[in-house]
Amino acid sequence: MKHWLCRFAILVVALSIFPARAQPALEPVHWSADVQLPPALHAGSRFSVLLHAHIDEGWHLYALPDKDASPLSTEVALAKNASADLLRVEEEKHHRSIDPESHVVTGWFARSTTFTLHLAATAGAPRDLQVLVRYQACNERMCLPAKQVRVPVLPLGKP
Repeated sequence: MKHWLCRFAILVVALSIFPARAQPALEPVHWSADVQLPPALHAGSRFSVLLHAHIDEGWHLYALPDKDASPLSTEVALAKNASADLLRVEEEKHHRSIDPESHVVTGWFARSTTFTLHLAATAGAPRDLQVLVRYQACNERMCLPAKQVRVPVLPLGKP
């Protein structure tokens, strides 16, 4: 009994000196966006947003849904307050393989990719334009829970 009490006291002292720290959340995909605006922008003007995904080594991001859409597919939309309409989204060429969990051929990206969002202004120059991305990142051992992020769009050349 005396040894148990001594070990318990050492544990209490150790925890007070070295408090447990929460592990930082894994964020293997880092998002950014740029806008390419025409010289004169008015309602109906078409423009593009480049949505960049930088993917940590060993992780991958799933492609946009296709006819055999995987439940892990990346989805892209505009925030509700956007003064633009999303016409279509293009993605770069991606890898394709059979997903070991769903047994469906899935598209995926490693390292980085850029999605091109084609938009039309609904009321002059868009203000506070933000892209919503729902995605899931996986590595060879695990998949993180699906996550939705809001990516602010900054004009090219501006911080």
